[in-house]
Amino acid sequence: YRSFEPQLDAAIQRAMDLTPSGREALAHTDTAHTKLMQMENLAFALVRQDRDKEARALLASKEYEIQKQIYTEGLARFTAILKDQANAIHSWERKKVFLSIVTVIIVLPVLLFAWLVVLGTLRKWQRALLKSEARFAGILDIASEAVISIDETQRIIIFNKGAEQIFGYPQDEVVGQSLDILLPEKVQTLHRAHIAGFASSAPIARPMGERGGIY
Repeated sequence: YRSFEPQLDAAIQRAMDLTPSGREALAHTDTAHTKLMQMENLAFALVRQDRDKEARALLASKEYEIQKQIYTEGLARFTAILKDQANAIHSWERKKVFLSIVTVIIVLPVLLFAWLVVLGTLRKWQRALLKSEARFAGILDIASEAVISIDETQRIIIFNKGAEQIFGYPQDEVVGQSLDILLPEKVQTLHRAHIAGFASSAPIARPMGERGGIY
């Protein structure tokens, strides 16, 4: 019996630390528990001295009953406090879940509407881009002059019908090839340097009158 006293004392102290609102109830309970332990220890000592009658009288005394009642009522109050706190925590958790659900219900339609707007805008831009590309392709096809465009590696990406007539290459054979195939070998290196220099310079266009010979 006595071996459990330290564990019970530690449990009461731990409960007081975790539940400040129940500290008063536990303080009365702890005091009553201490007095009960003192009387019970004294009763055990009397029994060991063969003074059973005195031991029974002590455990049946009014003071012992009072301390038992204080101890029992203190535990009951503390249990009620723990229950109230558990209910409060549970109620708050339910409110948080409810607020989360409401937030999702409100935000989800807004996000869906925004996505639909963005998707509609992207489709409009795509249709406009396709129309623009179609117009550009039509202009290239009817142009009598050669129109050639290259990428950053100087590979041909646009080669119109005018270029086909002037250079004698079909479009599907030229697109993706190096621009060098249209130039004499002796000027290919110099021409690549000219294009690289123009690409790294500030002007993005050059009037026809300012152009020099290709080779």
